[in-house]
Amino acid sequence: MPGSTAGLLAAWATAYLQGAVPLDDVLEHVLGHKSSAVRQQAATIERAPWEQPGETVVLVPPGDALTLSELLIALRDRGVRRLDAAFPMAGDAAGVGPGAALAPAYAAGSAVLLEPLGLVAVVTQETEDAIELTLFTSRSRVQYVSVSEAAAELTEAIHRSTAILTDLDVASWDPRLGRVSRRALDEVGAHPLPAGCPPRASHLLVRAHQLEVLLNAAAADPGGGAVSGHEAAARDRALAPLRRQIARALTAAYNSLPHE
Repeated sequence: MPGSTAGLLAAWATAYLQGAVPLDDVLEHVLGHKSSAVRQQAATIERAPWEQPGETVVLVPPGDALTLSELLIALRDRGVRRLDAAFPMAGDAAGVGPGAALAPAYAAGSAVLLEPLGLVAVVTQETEDAIELTLFTSRSRVQYVSVSEAAAELTEAIHRSTAILTDLDVASWDPRLGRVSRRALDEVGAHPLPAGCPPRASHLLVRAHQLEVLLNAAAADPGGGAVSGHEAAARDRALAPLRRQIARALTAAYNSLPHE
């Protein structure tokens, strides 16, 4: 998943907002040759009776659209200093709170948290030529995960899942083995993190993506090494903790620029 638009946007936009890279670098690494459109859904956030209404931040007027560069300039002008990637999955909203953003974030498998503004950005459409982002007024809470902690947790989850991976004949999660590992290395190389991220974050990203590709390949084969649908379902349940640790590893890697 190193080509994750949400992850790359969080990492490179943060580098820009902190003055570490020019805007053109963000556009190159997030968009490449693609065009961009950023829209904002009308606020529908629900509050308890005792909560104050609070300010609703409108970055994109209703019916209008901004480019990604215009959005980032607007965020910089508002004093925003970082964006954070989140990777929600079943049983773990990854910091995306209740609200309009939650269902789209689950569907996309990723989101970008603009926590100080009470906004969540989701890639709602992506083609070979264009990327569309939608901003939702929604609560969020950034989940800080250190690179070292995520790496240790991922290693433990791999050890616990080794027997299942072996049964699936996907033991090639080892970085030295297999076409899947080579593909993951090539893709990560094509979508690097900003220079300010620690080297171990890039290593963690490679490892997490290798596992993600392997598990997705196994999921594409309903049998996937299991002789029955029941066993396949049991295998998927057993691998769920590994998938959660992969998501945490991605979170740690993409959000690894130091906090100011």
